[in-house]
Amino acid sequence: MNNYIFLTHEGCTYQPNSESDVPDIENLQVIGFSHGINPKEAFCNLIGNRTYLLNTSFDMIFCYELSKNYRECYTEFSIKDDYNAENYEQEEVNDILDKISKDMDLNIDESNWIFNAIFNIAQNNLATAKDIIINERYGNYYLGINNYSELCSSLINDEALWDNKYYYKNLYEFLLKDHSEKDLKERLQGEGWFISEGFAICLDRDVIL
Repeated sequence: MNNYIFLTHEGCTYQPNSESDVPDIENLQVIGFSHGINPKEAFCNLIGNRTYLLNTSFDMIFCYELSKNYRECYTEFSIKDDYNAENYEQEEVNDILDKISKDMDLNIDESNWIFNAIFNIAQNNLATAKDIIINERYGNYYLGINNYSELCSSLINDEALWDNKYYYKNLYEFLLKDHSEKDLKERLQGEGWFISEGFAICLDRDVIL
């Protein structure tokens, strides 16, 4: 993902405590910051996360990537003409479903199941769900897990997780003991594990729900 700054020539700023005959200053105003694979995606993310911009009189905005070569990616957008929330979200969902299908070798129904589970884990936030699916580095997940007791059993029996039992000694010893569902949920969520609709996934610590 790349980071972008969005600005506009529209509008003006008042000089503080000014008694001048020309109280307004023509300048650039920062509309916001956003991220995306390219300027178009960053623009859609900007408006999607700041829908109040659709109700303002701002229209023509432009962006630069926050990089040394910022001039090379200058791009202009119209808030009124270039953003369609319904089409954008459906396009986003289709891209996500395609990635799930390819990464996990699933059919369309199974991909929808995983997407709905992650969307629920992401608290119905499409941007967070996409971030989980596109950027999740470790891919630790299990299918057919309905509660943290089942997850506990799967973790204990997954030998690939315990190559370094000394490093994970505290967690491993915790899982071997009997615990209530509440205690398991609290501990495993602290380790990044979340469950929804029969799907369990361990999120990277930099994913914020």
